[in-house]
Amino acid sequence: MAIIHPTAIVDPRAILGDDVEVGPFAIVEADVTIGDRTRLGPHSYLMSGTSLGTDNEISYGVVLGGGAQHRAGADDTRLIIGSHNVIREGVTIHRASLSGGATQVGDHNCFMATSHLGHDVTVGNYVTLANVAMVGGHARIGDHAVIGGNTAIHQRVTIGEYAMVGGMSGANQDVPPFSMVHGVPAKLIGENSVGLQRAGFDAPDRALIRRALRRIWAGKLSITVALEQLTAEYPDPPAHLQRLLDFAHAMQAGRYGRQLEH
Repeated sequence: MAIIHPTAIVDPRAILGDDVEVGPFAIVEADVTIGDRTRLGPHSYLMSGTSLGTDNEISYGVVLGGGAQHRAGADDTRLIIGSHNVIREGVTIHRASLSGGATQVGDHNCFMATSHLGHDVTVGNYVTLANVAMVGGHARIGDHAVIGGNTAIHQRVTIGEYAMVGGMSGANQDVPPFSMVHGVPAKLIGENSVGLQRAGFDAPDRALIRRALRRIWAGKLSITVALEQLTAEYPDPPAHLQRLLDFAHAMQAGRYGRQLEH
């Protein structure tokens, strides 16, 4: 049974799971689903078309499921959020803009105060957005990525898994997996060494990732030639190198948003 503060407004058509807590002055509209043990803080606002999984922590003043900030946004869109997410004060996450589409957030993510996810964004698992990080429409954020404070991610940009975008940056091009970028516009610094160590990547793996990143995106050769050389050098590449090669090929083929400058 849900626990609803007497000052909260919950539409009877909303679906609340077991042990959901709805704080003072929170608003839950119709066509909202909230999974078991999720807690809504004071003045939080969940708008129609929003679904949350279990065990989420929604803090003060969070707004989930607002319409896309897009001139041609559709009404029949959704925001789908997984489980075990921490969404801190003042965070805003919008529904999709395309008819029948959804903004999608995975599990075990942490969105710090006043960070923002725009329409049609896809976020994986164990992602961290620091304070005031902003993600534009249609962007994709891979598992375990970290977006620093006061950083902007351009629309349609892809941030690879285990990547780190440093604080006060502007990422207007795709960011490879396992990398660290920083600046305005963001430039490749090297591998995300601290993040990779914490994730259990050993020293030889980190060294291989470092060499591959530099050869593909910071070397004197073209990306095409660098990929040909790495493919010949590692005919049966380890999984993390294969992921970098796949990412680079996808960028060249235009399957991602915008290419990191060579």
